[in-house]
Amino acid sequence: MSRLSFNHGIPQFVSLCTFERLPPETMHARAQSFYAEMQRRKTIRDFSSEAVPREVIEACLRTAGTAPSGANHQPWHFCMVPNIRKKPLADIASFL
Repeated sequence: MSRLSFNHGIPQFVSLCTFERLPPETMHARAQSFYAEMQRRKTIRDFSSEAVPREVIEACLRTAGTAPSGANHQPWHFCMVPNIRKKPLADIASFL
């Protein structure tokens, strides 16, 4: 995560030096591709018993933590539950 620099309590401008302006045709193609991928999403409430490597979960959580939010408050909390059988989900959720 990037950190803002401050000068006397006032946030200083941080340039987005990796920004690359794309041609409109490329933006449109990427937007259409992203939309098609999002259309494939489904809500699933049946979970696999297959283990997910911890490194993959950590990378997903780092990415989720960078999502923009209103007034930059980032009001979310993430919790990794290594083995759901150890505790009922309601007990885990009570800590959040």
